[in-house]
Amino acid sequence: MKFTAAKCPSCNGDLQVPEDLDFVYCMYCKSQIKVRDSLIIKNNIDPENLIELGYTAIQHRNFEEGVEHLNKVLESDIKNNKAWWGKGMACINSSGGDLFKMEEGLTYLLKANELSDDADKKIIKDNIMEGLCEQQWSEQHIDFLFKVFESFGSDDERLLIKIIDMTNISIEDTGDISLHSELSEKQEKALELLKDINFSQYTKYIDKTVKSKNISYEKKKSILESNFKQFKSLYSDKYFFTFFFTVILTPVVTMVLIQSYSMILYIFLAAITFLLCWLFLNSKINEKMKAYEKEQFGDNIFYK
Repeated sequence: MKFTAAKCPSCNGDLQVPEDLDFVYCMYCKSQIKVRDSLIIKNNIDPENLIELGYTAIQHRNFEEGVEHLNKVLESDIKNNKAWWGKGMACINSSGGDLFKMEEGLTYLLKANELSDDADKKIIKDNIMEGLCEQQWSEQHIDFLFKVFESFGSDDERLLIKIIDMTNISIEDTGDISLHSELSEKQEKALELLKDINFSQYTKYIDKTVKSKNISYEKKKSILESNFKQFKSLYSDKYFFTFFFTVILTPVVTMVLIQSYSMILYIFLAAITFLLCWLFLNSKINEKMKAYEKEQFGDNIFYK
């Protein structure tokens, strides 16, 4: 019986495969292996060629085809760091922002890093940092960026600056107080980590975050002032007739009660009534505004 030398795709163990069998079991890991499709054909293909094909496909955004080529390499050489690296980048770039897919890609990148020497580890880290910093991410990806930082770049400021810039933009734009607080916490964490790596950058970004929060405050203040005008208009219309008749009739009723019909007294009582009504109306408007402010912005802004 003729045997063919091959590698187990699961554990990379050396195998001698009988040519007349379609399936064999690895003597090391006990995996069932499809001979014709998974081993013999792949032993005739140069792994470097497959890696090049895979990388080229990924560069042209043919992610599925690229991963298919790289998986062929990993089936015969489970410790090939280039294949793991390409597979990880394909997974992240094809994720469309899906966190589960991105987490999967990070697992592959960590595997590539684990199997690499120091020179390759530096290349891997630089590529990851540059690639992630070039992409547009949303608030939901910040924790993922922190995870990448902790895994690869604990001495690298690039992802931290990316996080701070993202949170600054979002804080300026958001009117959601719960999201504002959450983003501020993540920003503080990034600033603290940056402080230990590059103090001059830390002081620069402290100033930027203060400016962003001031912009956020001014935007919220503008919203509040706009709503104040709307409330004032609403209440003025709603209570106009009540207000009008109160100012007209209260002095008349008072003068009837005290049996006085002096015009000077009437004007005096009308003025007093007007002032009291105006104070009451404004008090109601301010109560409504404070309730609205509390609901929208919490205790971060106090309506003046």
